[in-house]
Amino acid sequence: MAFSTIIQLALGAVALYVALDIQHRKRARVSNPQGLPLPPGPVALPFIGCVLHLPLKSSWVLYEKWSKIYGDIIYMKVFDKHMVVLNSIKAANDLLGKRAIYADRMRMEMAGELMGWSNSVTLIHYGDRWRRYRRIIHPAFNSGVVDQYQSSQQRVVVEYLNDLLQAPDSFVQSIRLMSSKLIMWVMYGIRVRDAQDEYVVLSEEAIKQLNEVIPPGAAMVELFPFLRHIPAWVPGAGFQRRAKLGRETARKMADAPLEYVKQQLALGSATPCFATKALQENTYEGAEEDIKHIGASMSAAAGDTTVSTLTSFFLAMALFPEVQKRAQSEIDRVVGTGRLPSFGDRQDLPYIQCLIKELLRWRVVLPIGIGHRLTEDDYYEGYYIPKGALVVANVWGISQDESVYPDPQRFSPERFEGEKNNTLDPFSYTFGLGRRICAGMHFANATLYLNIVSVLATFNISKALDEHGREIEPDLTDEGGIINHPLPFKCRITPRSTAAANLILTAVLHDS
Repeated sequence: MAFSTIIQLALGAVALYVALDIQHRKRARVSNPQGLPLPPGPVALPFIGCVLHLPLKSSWVLYEKWSKIYGDIIYMKVFDKHMVVLNSIKAANDLLGKRAIYADRMRMEMAGELMGWSNSVTLIHYGDRWRRYRRIIHPAFNSGVVDQYQSSQQRVVVEYLNDLLQAPDSFVQSIRLMSSKLIMWVMYGIRVRDAQDEYVVLSEEAIKQLNEVIPPGAAMVELFPFLRHIPAWVPGAGFQRRAKLGRETARKMADAPLEYVKQQLALGSATPCFATKALQENTYEGAEEDIKHIGASMSAAAGDTTVSTLTSFFLAMALFPEVQKRAQSEIDRVVGTGRLPSFGDRQDLPYIQCLIKELLRWRVVLPIGIGHRLTEDDYYEGYYIPKGALVVANVWGISQDESVYPDPQRFSPERFEGEKNNTLDPFSYTFGLGRRICAGMHFANATLYLNIVSVLATFNISKALDEHGREIEPDLTDEGGIINHPLPFKCRITPRSTAAANLILTAVLHDS
């Protein structure tokens, strides 16, 4: 390429940048007549903004460090996009929790538009379709009705305990299978037998493909949306082939279980479940399409988040045996050792409730939350936040705030003890905020309770031993993904007694 051509391209790029900057400044003068400043943040470079500052993994750690420099509200410009990070529960509640103009989602080119997840519960834009989704979901999963799933949860948890008994080293796989069994039964009335089940394989592959493209920087098309129009055969357009594969997997994952339910309804033999009831009660035009997307996205979200939380539970119990011992003492006192715990014991196990709260805080599943899109210009704490900004809550930073949670790295359920305890409850922010709060949070909470109390009643969890009989210290590093998992670790899972093992075996025989 001739030197003169390079100069022309460079000058053209500079001219474009200057023109866009002038346009932004003109708009800011109209929408921000008081001339309020943007929130503070790192210095932005011409053209690219702050993109070089952003890590591909564990960005929440950097944002928490920045909060000590810039404060609770941080502004960044990434190319031509505005981004605001909220590092305190006050800012997150004030904006995301209370103001409807923050209820929208950003357009996600790769995961949403190209791979087909744009109509999922998580990514759907705030509007009429989102309201239809909520009208379908709420009657099935609000706090007043989730008790209807208790018998299903108890059956699946008994099978899970037996899996732990038979193959304790495969505890993560057992958690994943348990989660798949429960979701497929509750959502579609499908009885999953093992990890090779076609619906489980489809779901796990779809989730894997989705998680690979969501992190910032994983797909350049997110930063340069015009790239979506480039054909797959063009060099460097490998993302198009990846998107096609992901789109096909997501389509099969959404279609297959709902087709099964429709067939069962036609035969008059459908199992009562979310999908059967939703199809029977919602007959408006497009209802089936809505139900399909609701089922697929709730299955995907619930499965991976449950696996993350329960894997962290085993890590916590191995690292903090004194917590495990106290929790088991409470269970033995309330439940005894002659039966498995039930939902009826829940209110009499306050320490278990504190343990679950601490688990959600200690290793948050969604450390940076799902981004909100601001639909109007806004003003907060003397700052101007422009329309269209991506606004995220640093959930990890909130959970690690030493002024709220002293010694935050320590797993300490005691911090939530006491009837008049006013310590910030992780349930108030770890399941989302405002209108985009997780619709299945009450079901998820019940599932966590029964899993955790049942495992503690029947098993001891401790650090794994090496070939010399010495304890192996688990790596506390997380994977750093948008749904955060601990790095793989080993632990010992052994029955508390022969009687405890027999309780599990007897329960399995009773349910079979």
